[in-house]
Amino acid sequence: MQINNILVIGSGAMGSQIGMLAALAGYKTTIQDIAGESLAAAREQLVSRLDNSVAKGRLDRADADEALARLHFTTSLQEGAANADFVIEAATEKLEIKRSIFAALDAAAPAHAILATNSSTLGSSKVASATNRPKQVCNMHFFN
Repeated sequence: MQINNILVIGSGAMGSQIGMLAALAGYKTTIQDIAGESLAAAREQLVSRLDNSVAKGRLDRADADEALARLHFTTSLQEGAANADFVIEAATEKLEIKRSIFAALDAAAPAHAILATNSSTLGSSKVASATNRPKQVCNMHFFN
């Protein structure tokens, strides 16, 4: 399977930076959050980080602009998941919230999509059982 579209759930420190890494790596990336103001703050923070990297010579302006063009932001989980090949959940560390997200992703994401949790404390089996695709659920923990 070819991964082209990545969805990141959560626009906090972890989610927004995971989204930026995916966009910098060349993937069309959507960051989803239930709060529009959090998405706006995440976008502003990511633009600032990229500008800083360009100013310090760590990143070319063209690469930064291309990554930003690949980034999309939405409050709709259904919209974000519709074409996702790979989903990385980076929501709050509350099992009931994560299980709710994974159940919704199971319904909204294509059947081939891989669903990953960024949790450092909850095993993927705890959220996989909220889906009908437990073999396509994994833990993919990023370090902040």
